[in-house]
Amino acid sequence: MEENKELLELCGTVEDIIYRNPTNGYTVMEIESDDYIITAVGLITSIDIGDELKLIGNWKVHNKYGEQFAFEYYEQSMPSTKENILKYLSAGTVKGIGKATAKKIVDTFGEDTLEIIRDHPEKLSLIKGISKEKAIELSEDIKNTFGMRETMIELGGYPISINESIKIWKLYGNDAVDKIKENPYVLCSEDIGVEFARADSIAVKTLKKSLDDEYRVRAGIIHILSENTRRNWPTRGLCAYATTFSCSMHWA
Repeated sequence: MEENKELLELCGTVEDIIYRNPTNGYTVMEIESDDYIITAVGLITSIDIGDELKLIGNWKVHNKYGEQFAFEYYEQSMPSTKENILKYLSAGTVKGIGKATAKKIVDTFGEDTLEIIRDHPEKLSLIKGISKEKAIELSEDIKNTFGMRETMIELGGYPISINESIKIWKLYGNDAVDKIKENPYVLCSEDIGVEFARADSIAVKTLKKSLDDEYRVRAGIIHILSENTRRNWPTRGLCAYATTFSCSMHWA
């Protein structure tokens, strides 16, 4: 039996995203690390050019594409250097900022660029070609981008798929993580579709919720009644009661 290889650590900056599966997050990307461009493959919640990553994994050789770094774990952060911030903005991540405008902004604000755009948009209007209205639009767009990225990254710590994370974000926006921490069983709603057992595991094992937590009790009752209804029990009265009861109890 082949011995387990010791996991390696690789740090770098995202240069290009070659392929990304939006459903499961499988990504093939080019990473610049120590002045070398390497191909990295693995599952990641959200990614943009210019992102700074620490990848944990091992090298493998693909029959067609050659040597790749297959990562199992990762740590991700927003661009922090002028060079990486310029890559990030030049890639069109923020609507309304092209390569020329990105260079003007980064040349003016340097490593504080992303913070300026998000929190002090009035300063952007000092740059020729950016009106106050445009600056506010850019600020709102990057706030939404940051919020979604931060939410998706944090949701990546739960046993939740990329597709489910997107549904959660669409429902709750920047409040998504707080919503789940308060009541993990919102994951069982029809809009998200996580099965009760997985939501219960997140609640009890990950979030350390009490076994007699009111949200757990409510969700458990709904789950049992819904399962009985789904299995078409012969007693119409019970089925009708289960359906009515389920509809009358809200997940949130």
